[in-house]
Amino acid sequence: MVNDLYFYVNNIGKIIIKIIGTDFIYYKEINNKLVPLTADENEIVKNILNSKNSTILFSVKLNSIIENNPNLKNFETDLTFYLEWLENFIPWEFRNDFYTNLATLKINFIDNNSINNSIGGYYDTKNNQIFINKYLMNHIIDKYKNNKNFEIIYTNGVMHEILHELIHMASTHIDKNGEIKSGLTTVNDDSYTDGISEGFTEFFSYKCPKMLKLFRKTSGYNIEMYFAAILTEIVGEDVAFESYFHLHDTSLMEEKLNQLLPEYDSKNIFKLINSNLNYRKYCLHTNDIYNQNFVEYIQKTLISYYKAKILKNIDNNTKTEEEILQSINNVRENLITNETLKKYKTSSLQIEDSLKDFEEFALKVNNMLILKRSL
Repeated sequence: MVNDLYFYVNNIGKIIIKIIGTDFIYYKEINNKLVPLTADENEIVKNILNSKNSTILFSVKLNSIIENNPNLKNFETDLTFYLEWLENFIPWEFRNDFYTNLATLKINFIDNNSINNSIGGYYDTKNNQIFINKYLMNHIIDKYKNNKNFEIIYTNGVMHEILHELIHMASTHIDKNGEIKSGLTTVNDDSYTDGISEGFTEFFSYKCPKMLKLFRKTSGYNIEMYFAAILTEIVGEDVAFESYFHLHDTSLMEEKLNQLLPEYDSKNIFKLINSNLNYRKYCLHTNDIYNQNFVEYIQKTLISYYKAKILKNIDNNTKTEEEILQSINNVRENLITNETLKKYKTSSLQIEDSLKDFEEFALKVNNMLILKRSL
């Protein structure tokens, strides 16, 4: 008689296998007790153990793809670190599009005659090609080649741009109707989610350990990225991953937000984030002043959702004190300030109001936790 078989799965934990006759019954171990898996967890476990493809030797599969794609193998910069990081970053159940697209991906450096000179690059979803602006990349090299921190600057300029586009590629999927889905959007659709999709792409890119936070403020999508970071604290990282790499829309995030504040129409937040990005692009193109109150409204609304989430966590004891305090610090790091808006030659006194509101809430939560600890 053998002891119980077990293995570990990310986001579930230790899985125990009970063999009854010819049936395998799966449980998760919580506090030394066996708890039945949920239907979704059962599906994940069965997909792991019954898949025809390897779900263990991911790096072997990745290395094979690189070796067999000459565009990657012979690329002027070694992409292995970034591809291995991205492979591990994407939850395993959402990696198929990453592997499929990577196998035929082409990366092209093009001059400024054939690409908008204000952008670093883009991903062509239809033809599975990344285009990088050679002019801007050469500008970085020429300007900083004698700087002692050149390697760091190059990584956070050139390589960051490539990584951003690789994340777009990893999330791109053609559905059974032939529609191209990428990130949180349907390509060539009149989508209100383009802005937040770019925000999450940029937010994810800065999870890479070679990308330094201090460069975030220079990002062309820094405002959308900060919104994505706060949204992740509200809806959870698992929802963000599923929405971006699998559902390709904001429906699940909207559902989670509506559960917190039913009186708000959560869809409007994503519409405003998109409108704000388009308006900012317009101002940059026309050299007009970026004069709007979208940003403060969005930030205030996101703070309202976040407050509801944290109070619910405290009431239901679903987060530890350490987790709540860490989450508050995470949001604080991603709040937009007038310093953020300086880049766009604008500012807003109302932004200061939202920051004050957040700090007052953070103090209130801290006092609630102290009181709870003393009971």
